[in-house]
Amino acid sequence: MTNPSNAFPEKTSKEWKLRLELNLEVLIAALFCLNALDGIATIGWVSFELATEANPIMADLLSADPLLFMAGKLTLVGLGSTLLWRLQRSPLASLSCASMVLVYSGICLYHIDTFLFSL
Repeated sequence: MTNPSNAFPEKTSKEWKLRLELNLEVLIAALFCLNALDGIATIGWVSFELATEANPIMADLLSADPLLFMAGKLTLVGLGSTLLWRLQRSPLASLSCASMVLVYSGICLYHIDTFLFSL
């Protein structure tokens, strides 16, 4: 008979650290992809005059040059991701990144929904 307390061996702090790092890597990659998709969709909607950019600073960048707009979006996410990576020992870093992934997932679902119903 096995001891129930040994059925699920405890993870060492090194194993948990590796697991948090991997999760943060995946979250940051997802955040970049979702942000890029949001940028591409926004450029499309604004180009066809079906929407406007809500952020006035990003709207100025978009009206100046769509490439500048994308560079700005990806740079801001890159800076935020760098900060989260430096704070990776804090569970709050993964939680913050996961929250942003959820927000951008919702935004991208909105873009997809709007596209499908505009056909």
